[in-house]
Amino acid sequence: MLRIVHFITELDELFGFYFDCTIAAHFALERLSNLQTERDLPDSAHAIYGDTAPSEPPEVEARRGPLATTFGHLKDRLSPRGFNIQRAAEATIILTYHVWDERYRSNCVKKDGRPIGKINSDIFGDLRLIRNSIIHNKGVATPDVERCKIFKKFTTGDRIILTDEDMFSILRSIKSDLQQYDL
Repeated sequence: MLRIVHFITELDELFGFYFDCTIAAHFALERLSNLQTERDLPDSAHAIYGDTAPSEPPEVEARRGPLATTFGHLKDRLSPRGFNIQRAAEATIILTYHVWDERYRSNCVKKDGRPIGKINSDIFGDLRLIRNSIIHNKGVATPDVERCKIFKKFTTGDRIILTDEDMFSILRSIKSDLQQYDL
């Protein structure tokens, strides 16, 4: 038997993932900056990902290693509005809507075991529209996003950039909306 309280537990885990990513990015960014200062490395210095210890100079490793970037590019990706944090926000929105729609929306029961029935929710309608823009329009708001009823941040053509404040707002809206159903 699925109850709203079970979904809220999953919701906390999904949004916890996002906020864990933001904390990890903050500490990684701080560590990278300290490393650059300690070793006098410019933003253009190579940052190389690999599964073995480097055996060649950085310039050679960067060309033949599985993944290489620069400190500057890595710091940009880890910044609060950077690629990594935005992907974590997008993943959280996509997964939240998916878990809700596939597992809970039509299958929840009240505390006494009686079915709640199909739940219609404005915030989940908004998440569906935002999710569709993320997945099907490469993160650019489609005209449908202007139909959002609760989360009215984006207009057609806007890049969907979600901040911590946006994520907290969405989380609060979901919990507030579902509160009425867990009788």
